[in-house]
Amino acid sequence: MATLMIQNARCSFPSLFQTAQYKGEDLGKYEVTLLLEKDGEMAKMVEKAIKDVGTEVLGKAWTKAKLPMKDGDGVDYDGYQNQWALKATTKKRPLCIDRDKTPLTEEDGVIYPGCYINAKVSIYAYTNSYGSFVGAQLEAVQFSKHGESFGGGGASVDDFEDISDTDAGGDAPF
Repeated sequence: MATLMIQNARCSFPSLFQTAQYKGEDLGKYEVTLLLEKDGEMAKMVEKAIKDVGTEVLGKAWTKAKLPMKDGDGVDYDGYQNQWALKATTKKRPLCIDRDKTPLTEEDGVIYPGCYINAKVSIYAYTNSYGSFVGAQLEAVQFSKHGESFGGGGASVDDFEDISDTDAGGDAPF
């Protein structure tokens, strides 16, 4: 197993506070997809860990194993072009913290699809009756910085003009 600290990954499909759902069915796990620039240092670090752990545990069979990282160019989602998409999961709710290390809740709305996060992830490999696998276990997530939200929607402060130097129009209504 290799434990990695992934810095400034773009967050996609986060299910960090409640278990993931697919077509109305509870998958029983928390998950997030981390988008990593294909030629970036983080992607190279993850690729090396997948290869090293896969080779150590599975031998040459690792090349035929199901992997946790996919080519984003093969997917028609916002922000996936020229990215590797690393899916990390866990059955235990991961630690989620803000930039100052304070715990986050879903109601805080700080982590959203499109923001940037740091993530602690463990790469592991195994075989079972279905085949060989290399997986990524999500340990913890830290909000890093804002990014354009995937899928649009919602409102932003940038939707409004600064009108602070204009007259508010008389007395308050109450």
